[in-house]
Amino acid sequence: MAYPEDPAGLSDEEWGQYLFFRDNPEGEFAERWSHSAGCRRWFNVVRDTRSNRIRAVYLPAQTRPVIG
Repeated sequence: MAYPEDPAGLSDEEWGQYLFFRDNPEGEFAERWSHSAGCRRWFNVVRDTRSNRIRAVYLPAQTRPVIG
């Protein structure tokens, strides 16, 4: 979902929808994570939402790997 052009013009309900409601696709899903309890770096993860299994981890500057 794209960032709203005028966030101040949104109602509380619309802002809440933007902040907290996301699609929850079944299967492999690419996400960006932060290692907040350690080095505090950002990294990308491909996670299978059915099993919560991590399928790949890669740096933001890298291309998403093909998972076979």
